[in-house]
Amino acid sequence: MRKLLFVACAAAFSSVSFGQLIMNGDFELGPGTPISNVPDWTTDAFSAYLGVFSGVAHSGTYALRLGALAADGDAIHQVIAGTTSGSHYTLSFWSFQGGGDATNSAVHIQWNGTDLYNAPVAVGTTANYTQYSFAVTAIGNDRLDVKGWNSPSFDYLDDIALTPVPEPASIAVLGIGALTLLRRRRK
Repeated sequence: MRKLLFVACAAAFSSVSFGQLIMNGDFELGPGTPISNVPDWTTDAFSAYLGVFSGVAHSGTYALRLGALAADGDAIHQVIAGTTSGSHYTLSFWSFQGGGDATNSAVHIQWNGTDLYNAPVAVGTTANYTQYSFAVTAIGNDRLDVKGWNSPSFDYLDDIALTPVPEPASIAVLGIGALTLLRRRRK
């Protein structure tokens, strides 16, 4: 019985991966050279204001800064190898706007070409970082685009993460295993 329970729990955990799928989503690799080169990301469009900067991070030391003067003037993307086609994930990031006018800025997030978010973010200081989360479905080799602009200030992003959503069957197996263990302990 114990062997069967162990195999069931191992199977459930093997179908759920907790590894980070986005490379350098916390921007802790620091600034590139030139500053518009963001390590592990491809730069698509940049102004003099795109880059990775210290002192404004949600966690760690560095955060991404977007500050182009026109819509989507700063843009980076990453192709994420390691997602499973048809699987569900949660995409999240932390962001705040470092001042300026909320009507003259936007953070624009796309998943495989589909808009997830295209609006201003919370205005304030690093204490005002706000988390944004979205449910996404993978197609395999998924593309995440991060774009933005802010006139006359900057938008900051940090801790971009993509985490798998456990399948209901995995959760059920874990629940049954836990109940079985509790029942055995009572006997």
